[in-house]
Amino acid sequence: MTLTLTRQNLRAVFSRLDINGDGTLDMAEFIGLMEACDQTLGDDQVSSMFLDCAKASKRMDDSLDGDEVNVDGFVEVCDIYGLHLQVE
Repeated sequence: MTLTLTRQNLRAVFSRLDINGDGTLDMAEFIGLMEACDQTLGDDQVSSMFLDCAKASKRMDDSLDGDEVNVDGFVEVCDIYGLHLQVE
């Protein structure tokens, strides 16, 4: 059974996979998020999406270093990419 994720569900999945609970995902946590989802994205695509998410996150929260992703940046980029992630 798979669950298609809406914007609100994306936030819940993000929080669940924020391993250290700091409210952001580093690259390793982001890869874990993408692996948990039924996606066929290659390594280059995941890296590109991470960078896009990090840029969006930094734009929304200037206190971030630019190498981490917050939930708002993640949800925005999922919308831009047209991703409707599914979790197994």
